[in-house]
Amino acid sequence: MRTETQKPPAWGAARSGTLLDREEWALTNAARTFDYLDYGKDSWSQDRHTAVKMAEASPGLAGQMLVHRKAREGVVEAVCHSFSQVIDLGCGLPTMRRAPHERGRVLWGSRARTVYVDHDLAALAAARAWWEHPAWVRGGNVHVLDLDLRYPAGLTAALSEHLDLSVPVGVLSTLTLDHLQDEEVTGLVEALASRLAPGSGWGITHLSGMNGAAEVYTGQAQEQGAGTRLVAREVDGLRKVFEESGWRWHVSPPNDPGRGEPPIAALTTLARPDRCVEIA
Repeated sequence: MRTETQKPPAWGAARSGTLLDREEWALTNAARTFDYLDYGKDSWSQDRHTAVKMAEASPGLAGQMLVHRKAREGVVEAVCHSFSQVIDLGCGLPTMRRAPHERGRVLWGSRARTVYVDHDLAALAAARAWWEHPAWVRGGNVHVLDLDLRYPAGLTAALSEHLDLSVPVGVLSTLTLDHLQDEEVTGLVEALASRLAPGSGWGITHLSGMNGAAEVYTGQAQEQGAGTRLVAREVDGLRKVFEESGWRWHVSPPNDPGRGEPPIAALTTLARPDRCVEIA
């Protein structure tokens, strides 16, 4: 049986720790595929092929991704306004006009601390080049961590090295929980609930009702021997996981009837004991 102290398996079929590993880059990549779906520029042909197949299987995917851009900006803005310390889980490729640490620097000045977490080589390289290194040059407090969210004990231990977890912090996961199995989401949510201070907040976005797209992406990844997947969920199931772990699900996104079913987007507050604050 695997324990938390053992080295976790690679997120993809091959992982050498270097971007020069051609076998790794030949695989369909989650960060690049969703970068393409989000109208980014950093996808490869195999990622675009998978994205097109996903859209064919779920015709509402393109519209939902457009709605998601607005929903994502909303939850990021709310979390950054409420917390000087922010954790971005599964930060992906840098496609946002203003990254969370830039919002934090404007709002909180030298008090701002931002930790980006991913386990994808492309995302890690981009985040370190675009965000971590420039922030260090300017004296900003930004860290990019190579961590697997399926093993939350390692995550919480690493976060304590860079953040003050005795006070509330903000968590972001935008199109991140979609790539975890149900038990992995539960483990992550419970682990952060047990380690973060009451009053911490979590901003979430998640695709909704895209069963066909999820099946296409997961099937493509399995065919290639990659460890990635896409899990389709509905809002009630995701809300239940958070509420059972002590998170109060208290804000839902506005619906956009012109673009079909909206993505799941929510803000939650860790409602353990009586030291709770509402996310602005």
